[in-house]
Amino acid sequence: MLTDRGLVRPHAPKRAWWPLLWGLALVGPAAGCGEVLLAEDSGVHADSGVTDGDSGIAPDGGATDPDSGAPPDGGDAGAALDAGPDAEVPDSGHEDAEALDSGDLDAGFEDTGPVDTGAQDSGPADVGSPDGGLYTVTLAPTGPGGLTVVGAGVTCPGQCTLSVPAGATLTVQAQPDAQGRLDAWLSPAACVGQGGSCNFSVNSDVTVGAEFVLVDYDLEVRIAAGTGTGVVLAAPSLDCPGACVASYPAGTSVDLEAHGDPGSRFRRWLGDCTGTARTCTVSMSQARLVFAEFESVPQLVSNGQAASLVLGQADFTSQDDGTVITGGRTDFPTHCATDGSRLFLSEYLRKRVLGWNSVPQLSGTSADFALGQNNMVSVVTRPLGQNSLRGPGGLAIFGGRLYALDESARVLVWDSLPAQGSSLPDRVLMQSAWTTAMTGVSADHVASANDLAVSAGRLAVADSASRVLLWNQVPTSGGLVPADTVLGQPTFTSAVGVHPPTASSLGGPSGVALDGSGRLAVADTFNSRILIWNTFPTQNNQPADIVLGQTSFSASAENAGQPTPNAVGLSVPRDVVFTSDSLVVSDYGNQRVVLWTPVPTRSGAPATAVLGAPSLNVLGGNGPSAQALSVSESLCVFGSQLWVVDSGYNRLVRFDLARP
Repeated sequence: MLTDRGLVRPHAPKRAWWPLLWGLALVGPAAGCGEVLLAEDSGVHADSGVTDGDSGIAPDGGATDPDSGAPPDGGDAGAALDAGPDAEVPDSGHEDAEALDSGDLDAGFEDTGPVDTGAQDSGPADVGSPDGGLYTVTLAPTGPGGLTVVGAGVTCPGQCTLSVPAGATLTVQAQPDAQGRLDAWLSPAACVGQGGSCNFSVNSDVTVGAEFVLVDYDLEVRIAAGTGTGVVLAAPSLDCPGACVASYPAGTSVDLEAHGDPGSRFRRWLGDCTGTARTCTVSMSQARLVFAEFESVPQLVSNGQAASLVLGQADFTSQDDGTVITGGRTDFPTHCATDGSRLFLSEYLRKRVLGWNSVPQLSGTSADFALGQNNMVSVVTRPLGQNSLRGPGGLAIFGGRLYALDESARVLVWDSLPAQGSSLPDRVLMQSAWTTAMTGVSADHVASANDLAVSAGRLAVADSASRVLLWNQVPTSGGLVPADTVLGQPTFTSAVGVHPPTASSLGGPSGVALDGSGRLAVADTFNSRILIWNTFPTQNNQPADIVLGQTSFSASAENAGQPTPNAVGLSVPRDVVFTSDSLVVSDYGNQRVVLWTPVPTRSGAPATAVLGAPSLNVLGGNGPSAQALSVSESLCVFGSQLWVVDSGYNRLVRFDLARP
C-alpha cells in the first residue's frame, strides 16, 4: 500500500526520506521513462525492463517474477502493488521483510491504522497530487557540461527528467566538461546566484537550468628584446604594441600578425609560436605565451641627401629649357630604365628615347644614340610604323629586352637591348600591326597607357581609364594578346571611376611596379595613394592588401587630409618602384621622393626617408640643386643607384643608395 510518503516497509523505524533517492527514476537521454519508488532495495530500474529478482516488481517493463502472482500488465509499480485490500503480497526477498498487510502500513510515524485514500483501494495511487505525490524535476544543462543529483547517482549530460516526492530537498551539482565551466544557474530562483551546487525543495514541477561555457585561456604576447620594434595584431581582435594579455574561449584559433614599426621589420617568433613568417596561428587549448622579435633596417638614404650625378643638364644648378637639341640636353623627360650597365630615357616632346651604352659616371654626359629619330640633333614626326615613336613613355628592362610604351597605345619590344638609333623593335603589343593605333577599353587595348612594369616574366600596364592590365606571362608573340586580369574594374570593358575610393578601385593610375616575388604596387594618382598587392593578383577587381598615403582605403585627400606635407600623406604620386626591401615613390605634388624601408606590411604606415626636401614635413623645390627636385615624374633603380626623372628641371638625377 502507498502512504503519503511512498512505499514503505511495515513498522519501519522512523527515518528521513533522503536516502531513498537511490530509487529515483530517470527519464531522458541518460535513461528511459520511469517513476520514483521510494523503497530502498526496491529493485526498480526505470525503463530497463529489469527487476530485482526477489521483488517481482516490474516498473514499466511488463516482466514479473513467476512466483509473485503479479500480472504483467505493464503498469507502474504503484498499480502492481495496490491490487486491493485482500491481495497477497509475495516475499520481498529481504530477510527483515514482513508480510505486507494493507491495513497496517506506516511511514515510520505513529501507527494510526489503515490509510484512508478517499477512494476504493483498487487502482494506482495518485502520484500527481501535491499532497504526498511526485513532481517532475527537469535537469536542463546547456553548453559544455552536465548536472548530477548528489546521492542518487544520476548524471544528465543533456536534458533529462526525474520524478521526486513532494517536499524533498535536492542537491544538484554542476559537472563542467574538461574545458568548460559553469557560467550561471538559470532556474529555479532558489539556485540563481549559487556556486557549483544548487539546493532547493521540490514543491512543484521544476526545471533546473544551468548554462556552461568554455573556459577562457590567456594569450600573452610580448615584444622580445631585439634591435627593432613593432606590433602584433590578432584576430579575434588584439593590438599589442608591447606586452599585452587577452583571454579566449578554449579551442579558439587566434591568428597573429607581426608588423614592424617604420625602420624595423619582423624577425622571428618565440615561445608558443615559431618560425620567421609574419603570421602564426595559436590554438587556445591552454594558456599561451608568444614572443615577437623585430630588427632594425638600415635606411638607404638620409633625409635631404644630395644627388651624385645629373644628366640632361651641364650641372645641378643649370636649367636649360632644351632650345638647343643635343644628346646632352633634355626637354621634359618622363621615364627611365637601367639594368646597371645600360641606361635609357624617354623624351616625350621630342618623340625619342635616349640611350647610353654604359651608365655615365660624369654629370652632363651626352647620350650615345636616340631611338625614333634620325640623329641626336633633330626632331621629326615619322609616319606611324616600326621605326617611329609618337610619344614615348614608360620603359622597362627584363631578360635582356627593352619594353617601351608609346602614345600610340602600344608596347614596343626589342629582344636585345638596342645599341644604336637605327635599332628596330622586334614586335608590337596591343596593336594588330605596326601602323595601327587603336585605343579602347578591352583585354587587348588601352585608352591611354601611362606606365608599364616587367618582372619575373609578368607584365603590368597602367591605363588612364582607371585600370591596370596584367599578363601572367609576357607575350612572346606580337599583336593582340589579351590580358589575363584587370584591376580597378569589374570587367575588361568597364572604365568607371569610383568615389569615394575602395580597396579595389583606381583613379588615373600613372605608375606600376613589380618585384621578383609577384608583389605589385600602383601609383593611384588621382586618389593620392599607393596600393600594394602582396601577391600577384589573379582575379578581376581584386582588392589591394595595403594602402599608403592614406589612413584608409576610402580616403583620397592630398597629404592624408593635412594642409602640408607629412610622413603619411602623398600628393598626386606619379611613379613607384621596389628596390630590395624598400619602396620608393615620386611624390609629384610635394616635389619630393619618399621612401619606405622596409616595405610596409600595414596600411597608413609613415615613410622613413625623403629626397628633395630636408625632412618629411617640408615641401620640396626651391630652385635646381643637388638637394632639390622640381617635378619628380618617374623613377628607375638598379643596385645602389636610384635615378629620378626631374621633369620640371629637364633632367635626370642619380642618388647613391647605402646598401647594407
